[in-house]
Amino acid sequence: MAEIERQWSAFTGLTGNNTPDLPRLNQELRESALPGFQGIFQLQEGSATFIFTNPLAGAAVLVLDALIAAHTGDPLPEEPELPFEGQDITNVGTVDGVDISAQASATNAHIADTANPHATDLGNLGTGTLAELNALVTNATLDAVGSTRPPSGHAARHYTAGDDPLIAQSLSSASAPSGRLLQTDGSGGFGLIPTPAVITDHGALGGLGDDDHSQYLRTDGARALTGNLNAGANDIINVGTVDGVDISALASTANAHIGNTANPHGTDLGNLGTGTLAELNALVTNATLDSSSSPRTPTPHAASHGAEGSDELLAQDLGSGGAPAGQVLLTDGIGGFSLSALAGVEQFPVFSGYNTVNSATLPSSFAVIPLGGENTKDTARFTHAVNSAEVTVLVTGLYYVEGFATLNMLGNSRNQSEFRVTRSTGGVFNLVPGMSGLVYHRQSAASATQVSVSQVLTLQAGDRIRTEGRTDNANQNVVARANSCGLVIISLDGIRGPQGPPGTGASLLIQEDNAAPSGNLSYTTLDFDGDNFSVSDEGSGRARVERRPLSDVLVRTETIVNTTSTSYIVLQTATVPKDGTYAIQWSGTVTADEQTTLRVQIWINGVVQSGTQRQFTQTQFVSSVQTLATQHWAPGLSAGDVVDVRWNVNTGTGQAADRNLLLLER
Repeated sequence: MAEIERQWSAFTGLTGNNTPDLPRLNQELRESALPGFQGIFQLQEGSATFIFTNPLAGAAVLVLDALIAAHTGDPLPEEPELPFEGQDITNVGTVDGVDISAQASATNAHIADTANPHATDLGNLGTGTLAELNALVTNATLDAVGSTRPPSGHAARHYTAGDDPLIAQSLSSASAPSGRLLQTDGSGGFGLIPTPAVITDHGALGGLGDDDHSQYLRTDGARALTGNLNAGANDIINVGTVDGVDISALASTANAHIGNTANPHGTDLGNLGTGTLAELNALVTNATLDSSSSPRTPTPHAASHGAEGSDELLAQDLGSGGAPAGQVLLTDGIGGFSLSALAGVEQFPVFSGYNTVNSATLPSSFAVIPLGGENTKDTARFTHAVNSAEVTVLVTGLYYVEGFATLNMLGNSRNQSEFRVTRSTGGVFNLVPGMSGLVYHRQSAASATQVSVSQVLTLQAGDRIRTEGRTDNANQNVVARANSCGLVIISLDGIRGPQGPPGTGASLLIQEDNAAPSGNLSYTTLDFDGDNFSVSDEGSGRARVERRPLSDVLVRTETIVNTTSTSYIVLQTATVPKDGTYAIQWSGTVTADEQTTLRVQIWINGVVQSGTQRQFTQTQFVSSVQTLATQHWAPGLSAGDVVDVRWNVNTGTGQAADRNLLLLER
């Protein structure tokens, strides 16, 4: 802030009429455009201090004093203290009528003009000597001779190479007309003659229409060629016809004809030339022609109707020409077939049930786990009462059986539980070999453990299956967790075939090794369940029953392996031997580091199969060993397909041993 103090020594005091109207004085000072005025800082005892954001100098100080004087009614101080030293005076109009800015600009321009600022000419120059002038003039030397004189090289400038100008004129008129030529007169002089006319336009020549040039062609074709026309490798274009032939049309037709490589002349069999049957046979594939007029079957046709044949049949309704979807061909007993709707079971018989509530505390001896809910139940194969632990099998056959449970401990002491599947064949329930698993509990915060066991079994009609559980210490309150335990039984005998209308049927000739049957064989029931029978067509209109063993692949490994991979990697693998439907079953023993979860899954051709994941969590470093098992039903596999069991861990290290991977064709 800049401050300016004014002493009011010229005044007797600041009272009465001499007292300034401070608000108005402040307002007028703000409107006076004094730079950075902020107001009166102090007013007392005949002096005042004014405050500004910028310092005042020169005329601005005078303006301040004038405004103060106007408010006090007193004259300005006679000798104001003007702080001009080292300060500029700006924004001035004229000084004694002189525009200082314009004067300074003109003076600077005059001084900067070093050529001839006063525009002095020769007549106004002062006197001097010839020597002084000669010193300033180049290319010639002046002297005092008063007569005219040519340059020293005058005569040489009239040679041929000279550039001295000539003036041509008529001696009689002192001027020469435009467009004249100088012509020597033979006596050393010249005379003016008119310039002869020059013809530059071919059309101005005379006799152009006289046809004086016999070597040229005429555009109207009136003059014939006397020799061959050589075009010099140039094209002849825009031609009508040549000797009456349209060349363009001829070329287009010829190119189209040549480009048609199929049959440009459209020749049919009746217009072919003569030939031999051997020549024709050499050109015909997939059949051999002979001279017989009767229809004939290709040589390999009959063989294609044998076992494993691939010959295709077109099935259609003779009345409408089309066969409805989902129908089958049934023999009519007189060598023919008729269309019939597919009858019988269209899915594999299955039972799937689960528990709906937590079980009571498991005792130290085995107790059953009731199944309060059913996902599906084929009533022709199974019976089960709601909330019963038992499932009864009604039809003898091959079955896949799986039991699973999540056992949860509510106490806080270490404990061990056991889960198993048992079977009754009419009396007591006994453990199904290979269908028992142990689980370990550490504390209630980490005590729930999953266990599953599975096997492929031959069950008899009337067999009963159930799941059971027990615990080592009943005081720790181990329960079977609701909706986490269950039993699955799948028939592996396949889908039943079609059934004909009541009262009709098809006849089968039963023979062995192509030997004729002895005597008349009469059957009311043909039952091939469990005996791996199949039917093949001999191509003779009759069927031959064969017994074919089904394929199975078992990969067994006892080597102990470890993994630390958190991504799924291959643990065990097998290759499908032939096309078909397979039951895939895997089991093994696993363990892991403390707090590590180990998982296994079934993959087919690099694709994980949903619902096949099983897992085990190790809750204590002092390890427990868990039996894991998983399975998958895979219809429509092809020979060469790859079945993998893959595993991973979420942390730490997992270990597996005693692994069995089974592929069983159905």
